[in-house]
Amino acid sequence: MQTIRPTPTPAPIQVTVQTNPTGLTFSVDGTPYTTTQAFFWAPGSSHTIATTLPQSGGVSTRYIWNSWSGGGTISHSVAPTKNTTYTAKFSKQYFLTMNAQKGGAVTPQSGWKPSGTTVSITATSTNNASVSYTFSGWTGSGNGSYSGTNNPASITMSGPIIETAAFTQKPVQVTVQANMAGVSFMVDGSTYTAAHMFAWQPGSSHWIATTSPQSRGTGARYVWSSWTGGGAISHTVAPTTNKTYTAIFTTQYYLTMSHNTGGTVNPASGWKNSGAAVSITATPAIGYNFSNWTGTGTGSFSGTTNPASITMGAPITETAIFTHN
Repeated sequence: MQTIRPTPTPAPIQVTVQTNPTGLTFSVDGTPYTTTQAFFWAPGSSHTIATTLPQSGGVSTRYIWNSWSGGGTISHSVAPTKNTTYTAKFSKQYFLTMNAQKGGAVTPQSGWKPSGTTVSITATSTNNASVSYTFSGWTGSGNGSYSGTNNPASITMSGPIIETAAFTQKPVQVTVQANMAGVSFMVDGSTYTAAHMFAWQPGSSHWIATTSPQSRGTGARYVWSSWTGGGAISHTVAPTTNKTYTAIFTTQYYLTMSHNTGGTVNPASGWKNSGAAVSITATPAIGYNFSNWTGTGTGSFSGTTNPASITMGAPITETAIFTHN
């Protein structure tokens, strides 16, 4: 009789699962671990090994999974037939924080960088029609950071880094002028009769003013209306951007109203805005008749119409002539 002997059970194999660097999280068959683990499995039996990403390494530090020794996705099945070690390999990253103070921008944006990476950082100042800044320096903190005035500058990610770019505003360009040629105005006590440009520190206080009325010659004058940007005829300004302040004046002409004996005229003599239409009326006294107007000056009227209309294109004299009945 032949004796049948049972098939011997294969000896278990030793399987080690770990991370590099150590101390990171992984799982085996659904159970999580943070330290190296040794298992004894039947040869060829199937098991699942997995890990996660990213994993925190402290403030502004993280680990990113790269690969498993022996290949495979971040979570996959293995069926070793001999003693084996599976290592989840990670790389360290640090967070780079990039800040820009008022007056500019920085590159690159804040973000994660691999440990040991060299990064070029650049600051770009704001320059436009209203305001201009210059780069003044970097303030850096963290291993491998940079502090100084180089731009661009280079940093090495040996730890979490914060880089802050500072900017200084250039003097603002300020123009003060009037809308009429030859009109006088004052800036900080000095008198000017033509547009003048100043370079002032942003936000510094200065005094601008003018006077009204101002003569333009016989029968003509300029009358102040306003400053662009508002303010009284004399006031202080403190611009923080490039600015133009214009004193707005209106031209006025003098209307002289006269008459001979025998009546009255309306309106009374006085100043009128350039371009204004004015109705003039002659009223005869008892025993007199209105005869005609005699006018001089651009826009005046000569004739018998009563009332009549004139347009103030220059100084005007209007004389009403009356005759006795």
